Amino acid sequence: MKDQPLSASEFSTYMASFEPFERPPVIAVGVSGGPDSMALVRLMDQWTRDRGGRVIGLTLDHGLRDAAAHEAGQVGCWLGKIGVEHHTLEWLGDKPTTAIQETARHVRRQMLLSWCRDAGILHLALAHHADDQAETYMMRLAHGSGPDGLAGMAKVTESHNARILRPLLSVPKARLLTTLKTMGQGWVDDPSNEQEVFERIRVRKALRAMTESGAGRDEIIGVMVDYAQQRHDLDAVTADVVMRSISFHAAGYATIDATALAACGPVLGARALSRVLWAIGGRRYQPARDAITRLYDQLNDSTKAKTLGGCRLVWMKDRWVVCRELRNMPRAVSVTKSAQLMWDNRLRLDLVVGDDHPVSEVEIRPLGKRGWRELVTNGPGIQPGFLPEPVRYSLPALYHNNAIVQVPHLTEPVPKAHHCGVVITKASFAPREPVVGPRFPLA
Repeated sequence: MKDQPLSASEFSTYMASFEPFERPPVIAVGVSGGPDSMALVRLMDQWTRDRGGRVIGLTLDHGLRDAAAHEAGQVGCWLGKIGVEHHTLEWLGDKPTTAIQETARHVRRQMLLSWCRDAGILHLALAHHADDQAETYMMRLAHGSGPDGLAGMAKVTESHNARILRPLLSVPKARLLTTLKTMGQGWVDDPSNEQEVFERIRVRKALRAMTESGAGRDEIIGVMVDYAQQRHDLDAVTADVVMRSISFHAAGYATIDATALAACGPVLGARALSRVLWAIGGRRYQPARDAITRLYDQLNDSTKAKTLGGCRLVWMKDRWVVCRELRNMPRAVSVTKSAQLMWDNRLRLDLVVGDDHPVSEVEIRPLGKRGWRELVTNGPGIQPGFLPEPVRYSLPALYHNNAIVQVPHLTEPVPKAHHCGVVITKASFAPREPVVGPRFPLA
């Protein structure tokens, strides 16, 4: 069984844990061309066809190697021969010189999710498998991760753009290779998978040696299952803590009832606080455990503002206001066409460009203190007390020729907005990572 090909019935059992699906199901699959993703897309193709649905292959041409474009074309050719729709996404612009693999994985995930959102696809399947899980455990253990991190990747991750499915997490890579060989399906070998300059590759080779000595992946997976159950149980309790002590607001900030949070105890209170900072700050990872613990212990001192994880905490009246810190806010983003823009990893802006107006010199920028002063001076009907002061400065503002024409959380579009041809029709709080699940209430 260890190296046997994965059967359609086994794969169907793995997919059952993600039900229900719409009928017919349409699922996008991230396909790099490597053996893992090629096995997944072939298995998913059969699974969706059996249910009257279809699969869509998505390949990112990352441009990090000269062969990347050719490999994407090869994937398209393979999938075309079996009648599977395929799209190549291009990663344009500057490429990283450090943390290359980590950055590439992050960009790939965000680009695939954005494509799914724009195409109206609800599910994105990724080919992470049991060997990936074991590597993740070893890397996180070396970096001092707690139980959450040591639980590894979740089978399903809710995103505001699409639901991420990982049906192969319990399947060893060897079985995926055998599956492809049985199908007669080729794959692409990435030479970077043998370069020990990357941490994951060094860990991969160490795990091979452990497995050859009689220990390794299977034992690690057993430990991770236990941690995953702990994480699941803690998430359920943390969700209750968040509901009772924290309110999220559509303008992209939160308020904390410090008394209610303290009543939950330091472990759950710090855990809930970490999730809030993750959502508001928009960082890739939650703050370090030690930093969160220190901040939680300082919440009884309301005389000083505090900062952590891209957030600022300010005591106002009887609550802590958690808003975006003004450092490292997004740069100006030019607007040229109608689009749905994820801004600052926490706000979704629906931009509509009129057909009868040429668009030029239109940008989205943080409002800032200077912008607020301009708005109060020139914008009739703006009430300074409408939003907490530190929140106002972190709001997105629509500019035309360096003049504010709209701040969606504070103003209606001024007449000039219609002349510039652009209007923000909707602005909603949509953090990159859900706080405690796919949905949470807005005050």
